[in-house]
Amino acid sequence: MLSVPFENLSVFGKENIILSKDWLFDKIVQRHRGGFCCELNTLYSLLLDYFGFRGKLYAGAVFNRYPERKGILFDHMLFMINFEDDLWLTDVAFGDSSLTPLRFSDSSDPQERESGIYRIRKDGEEYWYEEKAKVVVNEFGHEEQSASTHDEWEASHSYKFDLIPRTREDFNDMLYGAPYWTLLRTFLIRA
Repeated sequence: MLSVPFENLSVFGKENIILSKDWLFDKIVQRHRGGFCCELNTLYSLLLDYFGFRGKLYAGAVFNRYPERKGILFDHMLFMINFEDDLWLTDVAFGDSSLTPLRFSDSSDPQERESGIYRIRKDGEEYWYEEKAKVVVNEFGHEEQSASTHDEWEASHSYKFDLIPRTREDFNDMLYGAPYWTLLRTFLIRA
């Protein structure tokens, strides 16, 4: 996880993306490439399944505060596992929280990790993954204030999701349909 970058080069290169074990293993492990959420969380789910952890894929919609951009369902794939009678969000393709799973419960209490402070908040039938801002960034992309003096939860890094289990095939429209084009908004490589 520490050496696999988040990147969308395959999208810009117009590669035929296939969410299969063989294709993803070849791309990410053998060719030392990264991937975006559908690729990284699929391969990670297959790895955890191999080691006996059972989990489910879910669809999310990413929200960015600056510029305000609300995603649509299926523009993010996330993965949760059951472990010791708890449900854990193990999303390896969304920010720094990928280093440590987050406990999923009906409580929106903050969960402090080495990489930051996170919470999962229920809003009606949907849930929000939110990261407490380390730095507040204004609409022009300039840093304004550190999180240590800012009490609010910033929606600069968040997504909403429901608890409807999905399959890899459910994300095909994301790979080749209208939501796919959201990946072309920004050229991304993040180590």
